[in-house]
Amino acid sequence: MKPRFGEYFLCKEFMCPCCGMALMDRDFMVALNHLRALADRPIKINSGFRCHSHNYVIGGAPNSFHTAGRAADIVIVGLTLGEMFELAEQVDVFRDGGIGIYPRKGFIHLDNRGYPARWKK
Repeated sequence: MKPRFGEYFLCKEFMCPCCGMALMDRDFMVALNHLRALADRPIKINSGFRCHSHNYVIGGAPNSFHTAGRAADIVIVGLTLGEMFELAEQVDVFRDGGIGIYPRKGFIHLDNRGYPARWKK
């Protein structure tokens, strides 16, 4: 049996490409599994956990929630960015956390920072 983060996600989906670590926050993963259940369709993880070295190399924010396992960049298969945003807003943890839209890259960022933050890049 493959190691999992909840019902819908394999741990390997969240591994840092640099070091292979996947130290994801439990509350974040519970919320992401809830989002997956609401969506009733697959969620592709573009970026999950990042070690500080990898985060630096790719130009991530110095205090990125990815480095604490509290963020992921995702695509909900078959949905528009607007539909993904609206669905994420239905999950308390994300409504009270960060939701960023990246139209040129075609994904949304989600995190459980504990206060609402919204942006579009």
